[in-house]
Amino acid sequence: MASVSITSLTKRFGGPRSDAVIDDLQLEIPQGELLVLLGASGCGKTTTLRCLAGLESPTSGRIELGGNAVFDGERRIELPAEKRSIGMVFQSYALWPHMTVRKNIAYPLKVRKIKDGLRDGWVEEVADLVDCGHLLDRYPSQLSGGQQQRVALARGIVARPDLVLFDEPLSNLDAKLRMQVRADLHELHERIGFTSVFVTHDQDEALALADRIAIMRSGRIEQCAAPDTVFEEPATDYVAEFMGMSNRLSLTRGVDGWSASGGAPVRLPVAADVDELTVRVRPEHLAIRGGQDVVHGHQVPARVTGTVYGGSHVDVSLEADGRRLQARVETGTPGSRAAAGDRVVVEIDVARARYFDPATERAVAHAPVPEVVA
Repeated sequence: MASVSITSLTKRFGGPRSDAVIDDLQLEIPQGELLVLLGASGCGKTTTLRCLAGLESPTSGRIELGGNAVFDGERRIELPAEKRSIGMVFQSYALWPHMTVRKNIAYPLKVRKIKDGLRDGWVEEVADLVDCGHLLDRYPSQLSGGQQQRVALARGIVARPDLVLFDEPLSNLDAKLRMQVRADLHELHERIGFTSVFVTHDQDEALALADRIAIMRSGRIEQCAAPDTVFEEPATDYVAEFMGMSNRLSLTRGVDGWSASGGAPVRLPVAADVDELTVRVRPEHLAIRGGQDVVHGHQVPARVTGTVYGGSHVDVSLEADGRRLQARVETGTPGSRAAAGDRVVVEIDVARARYFDPATERAVAHAPVPEVVA
């Protein structure tokens, strides 16, 4: 395993005036880290992975693996994929149908002519690590989706590469299998500690697997930090929305303090010289109160537009001053009994909300529970 360094990496698929799919990307990945590239479709995460693998030629920049350049645009260095010590696990498994599991796993050792690995039982060792030792003489068509993905994982790490790349490897599995293979992968990384880059658009997957999450937007990294930091302290409005803070409200500064439309004024100790703030809050941090009277500044009047029963919770859709809000309330609470058409008051847990400058989309100091103005 090895560290990875990406410097000023840029990729354009057209001419020099075309939009950059990867735009001056900077990234350092320490040895043994599992970094998750997270983002919406088209943000550049898969193209970044393909550039690392040598399957895509960058327009400019530099990629180092273990301190050695595998791509350098200025010095015209570009190692082909087969000469980079990299393992890949694909979304589609990509197993050879005419080969047994044993031969599929052994394939990278044969291609790279690693005779010691073939002789010393690396295939059997890695198959046991991913719980596929009993499947070695079967063919891919005789395996379940979860078993095929375990075989693909074994093939990706059998040659003991410096870097393992994962291209949305769990997306073809059903929900139960996805959680099981995700847990197995997390345990395997804890045991072996290989350096890896994992691409996904699933935030739950990213939170469960990552040492760090790099959220990408338009070819750049919007925030790169530990999962709890990205989840609790999003650096931008975009990150907040992507990580589940789906509710968005606007606050305006007035003579008596900050207020939302229809709400009483409230003082917020926000360290920002702006006249407007964007508030982001998760559905589970909204409470639904009966009646229509707004008592203090972190309440807004709303109308219930629909409800969805989710077992232990109820998802309540609301409309407040032309904006759509989503609340998730515990089953059995008064808010869970709201029905379409009801007029209610929505109360924001402002201590759990996060605040952003709408002009820059950057986070500003979030406030504790505010002082209500009488």
